[in-house]
Amino acid sequence: MANIYLYISGWKEHGGKPGITGISFDTATGGMEIAGAQHPELSCNCTAVNREKNILYITNELHENPDFIKGGGGLIYAFSVNSKTGELTQISRVYATAPCPCYLSLDRTGRYLLLANHSGFNVVTKAVRGDDGYYHMERVFDDCSVCLFRLNKDGSIGPIVDVHNHDAYPVEGRALHSRPHTVVPSPDGKFFACCDKGDSHIYFYKIDYEKEKLVLVGEPYAEKPGSAPRYCAFHPTKPFFFHNHERSMEVAAFTYDENGALTHVNTVSALPEGIPESAPDARERLHGERVQVPADGFMPLEQQGLAIHPQGLVLYTMLNGADAVSVLRICQETGELCLAQTVPVNGRWVRGCAISPDGRFLVVTCLQEGGVYCFPIGPDGLLGDYVSHVDVEGGSYATFWDA
Repeated sequence: MANIYLYISGWKEHGGKPGITGISFDTATGGMEIAGAQHPELSCNCTAVNREKNILYITNELHENPDFIKGGGGLIYAFSVNSKTGELTQISRVYATAPCPCYLSLDRTGRYLLLANHSGFNVVTKAVRGDDGYYHMERVFDDCSVCLFRLNKDGSIGPIVDVHNHDAYPVEGRALHSRPHTVVPSPDGKFFACCDKGDSHIYFYKIDYEKEKLVLVGEPYAEKPGSAPRYCAFHPTKPFFFHNHERSMEVAAFTYDENGALTHVNTVSALPEGIPESAPDARERLHGERVQVPADGFMPLEQQGLAIHPQGLVLYTMLNGADAVSVLRICQETGELCLAQTVPVNGRWVRGCAISPDGRFLVVTCLQEGGVYCFPIGPDGLLGDYVSHVDVEGGSYATFWDA
């Protein structure tokens, strides 16, 4: 039996609670035991791991920076990890330069950190004199950006060397402007994929290392307006790319070429046939019980976290509102998706997920109620009944630490 650490980020949104919870994870059985909570002041989400330097990078997904009376956006942190105790010691705290930093990743060299800023809902109204000599109204939003940070030799976070704002495409739906939501590296490290929930486009970036610049690869791929592409994943060995949506219960499959150009393969529903696209109804059908809609009426049916099987056999997409995990089988010849399984989760606001380093277990987090669940993964990628559960309030992002 070997024990490794599992970190659960606590997000203070939609009824969640802040902080970082460490869990001791039994790799033989999937058993979990809470080891302790740290940094309760941080409303955390996505993490990136530098195992060579024993560093955990994490977003503090804030609308308002505590360093200022108002505004200032979110923060990102770097923590050194004590491999024996799991204790986190802060070595960096830097401004994200925009509200709600929501996703970060390392490049293949370990010398750069990429950050996607979801941005907020602040609007400034200005009176601006136009070329006609008269004054007109102009609305100014917070930046919605992908940033490139240089890392210092010890792994601490250095300066921002480039920023790419998303502001070229119109927005439909509830978003005011673009919402960059991911920055996921391809297996060879050549590309970084960014799903934009606001303008419903998929961006591919690469890094110009000589100039320390982010380079947009071709034209972004336009998804259905208002569908809000959210999380994405690359196949580990084949040129297949996948993403889910926030505002649509569909998952899309693509191939991509050496230039990063996407070709659509198929799009499938993440819900079993006959399940209504209404959160209370879908949850009742899957769980066999009716739950009370919150007083504010906000119970969205949407997709949250996404993970791909280590061998690329299946995708796992989290279904909020329905409170379930859907498993989609991947055709290894074409990349085509088909729905294979939908597993209810005994919690509320199913959000994050992570696959254990040995590929044998899927961990699922619940933001509002229910905590963290561990499901065994079968040889075909399908899930068995959950084998362990711990109560963690505000569970958002899950990260295994096996250094």
